[in-house]
Amino acid sequence: MNRVFILGAGFSKAINTDMPLLGELSDGVQYILSDKGIGIGSDLKALGNVEHWLTLLADPAPWLMSSEQMRNSALFNDVSEAIHEVVTAMQIRASIESPPPWLFDLIDYWDRTKSTVITFNYDCLVELAYEHIKATAVERGLASALYVIPITPAALRTSSILGRIEIETFRLLKLHGSLNWWYSGPESGQSDVIYELMWTGKFGDGIIPLWADQDELVTDKLPMLVPPTATKSIFYRNRLLATQWVQAAKALNGADELVLMGYSAPVTDLTVTSLIATIFRGNTIVPVNRDSSIIERVRELGNRDNPPDVIEDFIDADAIGKWTATYAI
Repeated sequence: MNRVFILGAGFSKAINTDMPLLGELSDGVQYILSDKGIGIGSDLKALGNVEHWLTLLADPAPWLMSSEQMRNSALFNDVSEAIHEVVTAMQIRASIESPPPWLFDLIDYWDRTKSTVITFNYDCLVELAYEHIKATAVERGLASALYVIPITPAALRTSSILGRIEIETFRLLKLHGSLNWWYSGPESGQSDVIYELMWTGKFGDGIIPLWADQDELVTDKLPMLVPPTATKSIFYRNRLLATQWVQAAKALNGADELVLMGYSAPVTDLTVTSLIATIFRGNTIVPVNRDSSIIERVRELGNRDNPPDVIEDFIDADAIGKWTATYAI
């Protein structure tokens, strides 16, 4: 059985309840901007939808004067950095607590089966769990081996010599970026380098930088995060990020079964729903979610000419734990 996994915000929420969903993320971002004295104007309230608001900021509206477009662009950068701050803080909080029992079993299963795991989450909790069970004192930064694309260690900007670790394990495709990735922004060229700030840690001890003062290496960069906007094409110009989408398509095309863990399949996420409908040729989709409303949404995801079976056995408050106990142990 060739299974491909897609992880959504509900997956991180299942690891630790402090991890934010979109509404909670929006509240946290507004609090940080207010605390910094950055006004967001009235557009968010007028639209009543944070996703539409971020789209307005990211994609210059043709009715705005150039000065207004530039102010929106600057505010969008502020929002991106605030998103990074919110999720980073929640990730640190999650990392100093014990994870649910199923997490290490699931990571071990992915490792044994060399699975492809597609995620839209920014956090590094999957990597932290992998590092927790695999790394030794001399193998710090081991989780970088999960990334399919070659992320450049930021320390190379100081001419340090670092090699990429090659390990046979599962593949982690972070299609919306990662908290530890930095680049020159969405307006940069297709070949813009994505830099990684290295870290280490274990659950219970917390996630910490691998080197002191390493943030100084990326003071001229922005977090490589694809915000929750309705249109995201501007961010997919970066070839390294786009390559992950190509790899995700290849994995989905060869999969027998698609497992959706904590992924709500929002109707506005046309890129992902189109990817699944046109590329996935398997005969089964398994939603693993606490919310039963996902069932009907998943039925709309598959190929309309040859709709896959939707397995409804894992809709529960402990859905991921039940799936793991059934298949991964």
